[in-house]
Amino acid sequence: MVWGLVLLSPSILLPFNAAASTELTRDVATVGQVAAVAVLAIALIQRDRAPWGSPDGSMSRVVIAAFLFVGTALGAVSALALESHLSHWAVVALVITDAGAAFVVCLAVIADAPRVAWYAAAAVFLSQAALGLSTDIVVDVISFLDSGAHALLHGHDAYAVHVLSPYRPADNARFFPPSLLDGRVVDAGFAYPPVVLLATTFGYLLGSVRLTGVLAMGLAVVIAGRRVEDSRAALLTLAPGMLAVFANSWTEPISVLLLVLAVVGFRRGSRWAPVWLGLLLVSKQYFVVAAPLVFLLLWADRRSAPRWREMGVTAASGFVGLVPFALWHPHDFWHSVVTFQFLQQLRPECPGLLIWSVEHLGWPPSAAYGVIPLVAGLGLAGLLAWRGPRHPAGFSAALAVVVAVSVTLSKQGFTNYWFFVIAALLVAWLTWPTQMKEATPE
Repeated sequence: MVWGLVLLSPSILLPFNAAASTELTRDVATVGQVAAVAVLAIALIQRDRAPWGSPDGSMSRVVIAAFLFVGTALGAVSALALESHLSHWAVVALVITDAGAAFVVCLAVIADAPRVAWYAAAAVFLSQAALGLSTDIVVDVISFLDSGAHALLHGHDAYAVHVLSPYRPADNARFFPPSLLDGRVVDAGFAYPPVVLLATTFGYLLGSVRLTGVLAMGLAVVIAGRRVEDSRAALLTLAPGMLAVFANSWTEPISVLLLVLAVVGFRRGSRWAPVWLGLLLVSKQYFVVAAPLVFLLLWADRRSAPRWREMGVTAASGFVGLVPFALWHPHDFWHSVVTFQFLQQLRPECPGLLIWSVEHLGWPPSAAYGVIPLVAGLGLAGLLAWRGPRHPAGFSAALAVVVAVSVTLSKQGFTNYWFFVIAALLVAWLTWPTQMKEATPE
């Protein structure tokens, strides 16, 4: 995993605004994505051998800590170029605090000093949250989240309302398909699954939908720290791209929280683990490709029977987290959650193999844009479900790789996707069994 993270670094370390990236940085990031997927997938096929050597070895700590520090420091510096509700000197102070505390976290983790690591990690997290929440940014994600939460609280179907574009009229066609635009009105409702809608509404009630991501990521870090009982867990606060995720109110922290709950739950034999797994799989549209990976958790040995009861709980949890809202207005739900995603345009400012191929080779045709990531993701998930390591950490690592291959073959690939990929790899690193007997629940 060490080299997989290093290869992914150009994707996560691109400028805060993807539009500011250059063709060279996008090409480098694309090469890194493809190489990382290949390296990690091949390593995971080796079954129960950790794909990064000794999971808690000193070399792993040093390399991963260094990678995370660079990502956090560059992310903090990028905040200096953003509009903020805070004064310039307040932003400078937070940036210095963020970078300095991140450095202390890395040193403390390398030296295995948990108390120092967690105090510094708290400073990193709070400074990133303050910078993200104070950023004055125009992004359609916040419009969708605000509109959905407002509709739900007023008794309306969030998937049946129309969203107003926050962009200038001249920019609308860049972000939305022209066929779905009527002036500033976008012919789509809430664009995320119901799990995100419910979580976002909680943040909306607290005063800002951005708070949802901050609270979800904070809970994920606390739970990982308490359950893993390893100073390395403090490194989750250094997941590169976190500041951008908070500022844009991207919803990946909700999925990271559910992933942590599922992984530590299965690791400890919790009866709630299948519930969290089911909710995780319906928390983002792109997790549809990860469905086969359930067998890594619920079918420990192909010579024995799958754990049907837990599979049923997982399926029921996903059903409850998805279907009730789908039945409210089925056509509107499908249009907003599925059709709208397929109609989204190719974003040439993002790195990715599909985007590179379209830009340089003129292939594949647009009709295949939505099919390729699904087929590739499901194919790799099937291979890893057959040959991958059958324990919670193996599931987390395999999920990261499957999402990564789907994203690099998609027509959009922003920081938030790679934030989740790296967070999932970190969760796998933290929970990887040091001995094979630890691969079974306690």
